[in-house]
Amino acid sequence: GPNAGTYRGREECQGFWEDLGSAFETVSGEPERLVDSGDQVVAVMRSRLQPKGSSGEIEPRTGWLWTFRDGKIASLRLFAKPEEAFEAAGTS
Repeated sequence: GPNAGTYRGREECQGFWEDLGSAFETVSGEPERLVDSGDQVVAVMRSRLQPKGSSGEIEPRTGWLWTFRDGKIASLRLFAKPEEAFEAAGTS
């Protein structure tokens, strides 16, 4: 999926959203499934992205793994396949 990888801390997570916004005219998404796994949350995301300069859209289905520490986001890992996020979290 677009921008797969790990983003740690506020600056990296904010940078992810800024990079996404600069590459696409429109960005929207919604979770298909959320699974609470202690200090982690796995999200299966269905996104709709329209690249700048294009009338076409991309609709990836990706896995997101949020890790929290002291009530704050510690990291966000993005996976091209939702199953990979569940595997990384040790859940299904």
